[in-house]
Amino acid sequence: MAVKTTGVEFKKFFQDDTVWVENAYMQDEEMTIDDVDIDLDYDLYSTPDTAIVTILAGIFVDEREETHPLEAVFRKWRKKQKTATFIVEADKDIADEVKAACRTAGGKILR
Repeated sequence: MAVKTTGVEFKKFFQDDTVWVENAYMQDEEMTIDDVDIDLDYDLYSTPDTAIVTILAGIFVDEREETHPLEAVFRKWRKKQKTATFIVEADKDIADEVKAACRTAGGKILR
């Protein structure tokens, strides 16, 4: 089943050395960025932080050559994270209040 994430979380996943250990790789991946299919030549690290990334399918091959659905590996990784990253939209009239509420609650505004 497909999983959606933000560009910033997507890049964190692909840069995490606990997932992408030596000899781990993915194959047959199908993903969209802002609802546009990406091809195999796409530079994953160029994904905009605010993009909506959908992992539709793919196979993750671990260091033991065992295969796992890429979506499942991503979900498992996400559950282990100590932070959550999401995009918030608000009317301009209340944007400062929304930002302040986030900071008051201990959040961090990335952009």
